[in-house]
Amino acid sequence: MEDSANTVDDNPSPGQLPNGGPVARLPAELLIHIFSFVSDTSISISPVKPNYLQLGLVVVMHVCRNWRELALKTPNLWREIDANSEGGESPLKEQLLLFQPSISWTVSSQLPSPQVALLSQYTSHLKKLRIIDSDPRDHTGEFIEEVLTQPAPLLEELELSLHASRRDGDLKALPSDLFAGQIPHLRRLIIRMDRVPWLLPCISSLTELIINVNTRMNPSDFDSAFNPKYPSTESMLYEALCHMQSLRKLILVGGLPVPPLSSTPRMRGVAEMPHLELLHLSGEATVCDPVEGYIKRPATCELRLRCLLKPTARIQDVDFLLPILNGFSPLAEYVIHVHSFTTNSVCLSLVESSADQYREIAVHNAEWYRPGSTPHACIEVKCRAGDDGPPGWRPFPAFKKLLGAIPLAQVHTLAFNEVNTGTHRSWMSISAMFPSVQHLHVTRRQLGVLIAAWSSEMCDRWAYLAEFAAEDVRVNPGLVSLSIVDVDLNHTLDFGMPLHKALLKALVERKNAGLPLNRLSLIGCQTDAAWVKEIEEVVPVSVVAKADTAAEDALVENRILSRAHASDSTEYSEHS
Repeated sequence: MEDSANTVDDNPSPGQLPNGGPVARLPAELLIHIFSFVSDTSISISPVKPNYLQLGLVVVMHVCRNWRELALKTPNLWREIDANSEGGESPLKEQLLLFQPSISWTVSSQLPSPQVALLSQYTSHLKKLRIIDSDPRDHTGEFIEEVLTQPAPLLEELELSLHASRRDGDLKALPSDLFAGQIPHLRRLIIRMDRVPWLLPCISSLTELIINVNTRMNPSDFDSAFNPKYPSTESMLYEALCHMQSLRKLILVGGLPVPPLSSTPRMRGVAEMPHLELLHLSGEATVCDPVEGYIKRPATCELRLRCLLKPTARIQDVDFLLPILNGFSPLAEYVIHVHSFTTNSVCLSLVESSADQYREIAVHNAEWYRPGSTPHACIEVKCRAGDDGPPGWRPFPAFKKLLGAIPLAQVHTLAFNEVNTGTHRSWMSISAMFPSVQHLHVTRRQLGVLIAAWSSEMCDRWAYLAEFAAEDVRVNPGLVSLSIVDVDLNHTLDFGMPLHKALLKALVERKNAGLPLNRLSLIGCQTDAAWVKEIEEVVPVSVVAKADTAAEDALVENRILSRAHASDSTEYSEHS
């Protein structure tokens, strides 16, 4: 909970806090539920003149001393304290530093002197610290000397960030021996800056390292946004990575370390990370290649790569992705999800999942895609926004090249999300690469391609398509189910008739060709009971109005908890 108690009496006299009344003797379990409810519904407006009802938990703590002590000792009530708020030294904050060392503290290098003194006094108690530079001026000497040079033997999480509204400097003059080099329990380090201006001396204990050098910039522009005034030490990460054998999560977005001059492209598997669960790299393809190869990760590690191609790049710069995709077992079963396919980018995921386990989720739930399945790889190749890409760039050849490295015979599910380019013939050539596909998930554009492939009459109506080929109807001969996601089937633009009528004709022609479907799922589509009944005469239909409510509620709850408990935002990402 965010501290808003600076303007109330934080140390009332004993007479104000009677302990003998009935209210003071309520069971602790009940009181904690009351405190949690009040904490969740509290709203902090102004630290100068707070409204009584909006002080929330702070006011509840003034009922009696027992309530106050119980609240201070209950960890889940105190999530984050912003030490930058006005009002000087706060006894409540001092008590929280004693009772709740695991609370997340957000401070600025521009803290007032009393706050700096308070924080320096309790640096050895802190477990989570988030330092922002809300006004990047050169008045950071006192903060660095008083706080950042003190040992922090209990510190587990540290985040260093620039304020979102200012990008003209980093937290300056940070010492190389931060916290006097005494942070043996540091597990989580997050750096969000224009540059990585130093490297911590104690990194062997890290389990999570996140470096994002340009949070406000478009990821495709991160390479041109660095401030040249500050020296770069990204290349030092190569040596540092060798000492991070305990890492479980490594995220490097922008500013990837350029390999040292002594290294070669074959300098691979040097940094062993046997416990790594997530590796996320975003940067130029020529830099992603050596960094990914330098790290030796377990086969179950989730991999996310976002490779940027400049106009001066070569198409061959992304060839390092081929052995990565080829490294998946030819004996396992897979799902391929095409997240996006445009004229200047290709993004796809490969997930290991058996067809039997996957079937019910896939056809009944719009949230069917589960990136938590392992092993998992998400690959994106993207040209710089507004550019045509390097010489010879064409999305379909690049896409087919990536697919060619995957054991396609083992792919049982193929899903398309954002696809806004490509001819009928191009997509038919892609579909023909998947002889064993049993389940298709499509949106509007891909649905039109399938309808034209399965129905010669509909192909004639879709005038701008390439010439229909008779064998198209037999593409994906083992197809069992089709899921259509978020499509208005009453739409008439493509075929001169409602999409549901065109779909019915296509399903009939496919059935007459001896290739009937076992199931059609309409997920989040606009439907009508009358024509759904017509289609059911050809194939069983499942209509899912929305994503599974329980899953959706859980997703919302997780997002809320993530914002409350974590100091960074995910997906992932990314990458996700």
